Amino acid sequence: MKIYADVHWRKDHVVVADGVVKRFRKLSDIPAQAGDELYVDAILPSRFREFEELLARGVRIFYLRRTDVIEKYRETKSDEDDARALARIPEHLFRELTGKELEVRRLLHKYTTTKSHLKLVKQLSREADDEETRAHYRHLINHLRRRKDKLAREIDALARSFLPIHQISERLRISSGKCLYGRVALVQLLLYVDFSLGLRKILTYTGNYYPNDGKYNKMLKDATESLTISVKGRQKIKGKEVREVLKTVKNTLKAMKR
Repeated sequence: MKIYADVHWRKDHVVVADGVVKRFRKLSDIPAQAGDELYVDAILPSRFREFEELLARGVRIFYLRRTDVIEKYRETKSDEDDARALARIPEHLFRELTGKELEVRRLLHKYTTTKSHLKLVKQLSREADDEETRAHYRHLINHLRRRKDKLAREIDALARSFLPIHQISERLRISSGKCLYGRVALVQLLLYVDFSLGLRKILTYTGNYYPNDGKYNKMLKDATESLTISVKGRQKIKGKEVREVLKTVKNTLKAMKR
C-alpha cells in the first residue's frame, strides 16, 4: 500500500491512502505495515521519533528531495491537496529514508543548534561588563565547542557509511582533521540538495544565485559557505568560488554514476 502524508511540526498530519483523507496526531499512528510505502513532503526534527517508530515497523519511507517541487503539483493551497499532490509527483523525485540517514539528520539538528548557541554565547561574552560573567561565558563556550566537535566527528563517521564523503573530500582536498566542519557542511548539502539539477538551479536553491528573491534555505547557504571556506582555507570567499565548489561536487557525483 502507498500512503501520502503532509507532515506538520505541531498540527495533525494529513494523510491520503486509497483516495481517503484522514488526520493523525502522530505518524506512527498511521496503520501502515512492513513493506508499505509512506511518501512525505519533509523529515521534520520534531517528528524524528515518529519516523524512527515507522522504520522499526518495516515501513518504507520516501521524502521529497526538493520541497519546492510540490507547488508545481498542487491544485489548491490546502493541507489535503498537499497530501494528494505527493501522489502526482514522479517517484524519482523522492529519496528513501534509512535508519542511518535519520540518525545523521538527528545529529545534524543537534550540531546546528549547538552552533547557534555558541554564536549567541560568544556575543553575550563580548557584551559582558564584569570578569565573573565573562569567566562563566568562557566556560560555557568551551563546553559548546567540545560538544560541536564531538557531534561533527560522529556525523562525519556515520555519514561515510552511506554517502560518498571520502571521494568528494579527496576531490576537494578537505580530508584532513582541520577540515572537519567542511565535511559536515558537505553532508548537509548531500542530504538536502538534489545535485542532479542544473548548476543554476542548485545555486538558486542554496541561496547562492544572484539576484534572488530572498526565498532560500539559510541552512543550505551557510553550509555552502562553510564548505567553500574549508576548501579555500580562508574566511573571505567569493561567489564564483562557491559556484566552483558546488560544480565540483556535482561533477564528482556525476562521474561516480558512470
